[in-house]
Amino acid sequence: MRMVFVIIYLIIPQTVWSQTYIYWVNSGANKIQRANLDGTNITDIINVSNGTTDVAVDATNGKIYWTVSNDKIQRANLDGSSIENIVTGLGVNSFIALEVNNNRIYWSEESSPGRISRANLDGTNPTALITANADIKYPKFIALDLVNNKIFYRSNTPANTDYMVRRANLDGTGIEANYIAGQLNTGIEGIAVDPTGSRIYWAGENSDDISRANLDGTGVTQLIAGLDHPRGIALDLFNNKIYWCDAGTNKIQRANISDGSAVEDIVTGLNSPVGITIATISSESGEEGNIRYVPFSSKYLLMVVMAILGGWFVSRLR
Repeated sequence: MRMVFVIIYLIIPQTVWSQTYIYWVNSGANKIQRANLDGTNITDIINVSNGTTDVAVDATNGKIYWTVSNDKIQRANLDGSSIENIVTGLGVNSFIALEVNNNRIYWSEESSPGRISRANLDGTNPTALITANADIKYPKFIALDLVNNKIFYRSNTPANTDYMVRRANLDGTGIEANYIAGQLNTGIEGIAVDPTGSRIYWAGENSDDISRANLDGTGVTQLIAGLDHPRGIALDLFNNKIYWCDAGTNKIQRANISDGSAVEDIVTGLNSPVGITIATISSESGEEGNIRYVPFSSKYLLMVVMAILGGWFVSRLR
């Protein structure tokens, strides 16, 4: 009988769990933390260096990435173990985005002239994509549109007369310098893109609001007003929510992404929150250990096994 239970265990796939979390940098506390989407179950993930500014999660490979100002980009396992340096020698603030399917990490360097580069997820093969002063100056948060193969970044004009969102191809070509202009008084401190809904969103730290536009750059609209130095944006399109760090009140907040209504506090009592992201972690991400699977690619194999089991039962009854 014990053999029967062993075989049944092997042929029946075990339960796969998944959970969607918000991750953020609690920069004043030198921590990366996470919580459920409703703000419950706050967990310290990693104690990080002073000056950490941004965070990104690779759920596929079970890694979390973050930037350390004026220094480097690091990564670790999702539980915070096995910290390693990915990019070093950065002399300014940097911000990151991941293209996991193509094994790439992108980062900006907030300098004049600025720089956007990319490398493999392990930091090998670094390549500078955008470096000219006329094309990029003091970039901060970046965002990727992997449907249309675009990268979005904030840039000053060379004479510092305007802030704008610029767009380019993922290889750095085809820069649209005036993609979204006229943001001098906004102080852009976060960008997020919804390729399916054809929208781009950005946080205005100086204007205390969040705005959006169509993905072609038209239709600039204020979505949420009355905030207090919002920095960093993350989209939960499945639940129609937009999340951000409200640095002035030391909170994580969210609202309906469709119209900006129903603003609510999700996490309070933080210390200068800045970068934020959303990721769905599953048992296959390696966080909670391995779960055993012996999947069947053919129904006929399953039929054979069941026939063997049936014959075994009959023989036992005789």
